[in-house]
Amino acid sequence: FTSSGCVKNTIPVKAGAQLGKDKDQEMTYWIFEDLDTIGNMAAIGAFAITSIGAGVGIFGYFSYRCEFRKKRLALEKYLASELRKAQDSGRLGQKSMLNIIRHVGLTEDEILKISFSSKKIDRKTSQDVTDGFADRLLFVYVDKE
Repeated sequence: FTSSGCVKNTIPVKAGAQLGKDKDQEMTYWIFEDLDTIGNMAAIGAFAITSIGAGVGIFGYFSYRCEFRKKRLALEKYLASELRKAQDSGRLGQKSMLNIIRHVGLTEDEILKISFSSKKIDRKTSQDVTDGFADRLLFVYVDKE
């Protein structure tokens, strides 16, 4: 062993040369004490990088879920308050997509995703008076548990 932790190995260059006896026919080189050390260090590095990547992914997922929950609660709160106002004046409290976009600040995609994931938001349609087909999607708060 050397002071650097390496082992000095000699390998005969040609057949018939003996270790330590035929100095002209030997090639000397330095290797690490154990090649397993290099493999273990590489495995630890790969594990660390994978763990960091997994941590970033988990953080991103939970951030998305918290943001989604925040938006869902905001939409439920808005529709609940609009329903209370509408019931005081004898209306149904249904709100259109554009109305929600304007007052809550959500996109159409977010509103649809939230309405399908929430038990407290119901989707209704309004019919066109000329042909009887649905022409608008309306959202209303329903107090379900």
